[in-house]
Amino acid sequence: MGKLHARIAIGAFIIVSIAVFAFFIAHTEDGAVPEKATESGAPAASLVSVKKTASKGVLTITGSVRTPTPCYTLDAKAQTASTTPPSIRVDLTVPPDDGICLQKSADQPFSLKISGAATAPLFVYLNGETATTTP
Repeated sequence: MGKLHARIAIGAFIIVSIAVFAFFIAHTEDGAVPEKATESGAPAASLVSVKKTASKGVLTITGSVRTPTPCYTLDAKAQTASTTPPSIRVDLTVPPDDGICLQKSADQPFSLKISGAATAPLFVYLNGETATTTP
């Protein structure tokens, strides 16, 4: 009977030790639970920042798109629209990412150069829809 109680006590001790170890491993030093790896679906970009500078008839358009994870890619294209006055259209495309990635937002940068006037209005589209931008 004594050996049975010893085995039960040792088994209980091992189980409790594993549970305590797992609890401490699952939390970072500041008490936050680490970000989990999950599958990413369609992008839900929440922030588009854009800056336009001009030099000698060349516009440089820089900025970034905030995505839910760092695994998304960003494709950026600019074109001069045939409007009066001429305007600049920037098309930003963030395709779906089907891979597994940490759920931590990331800023995906872009930089474009196009000839045009410094006063040309800038219109930015994200995945085909008008984007709300910040400077």
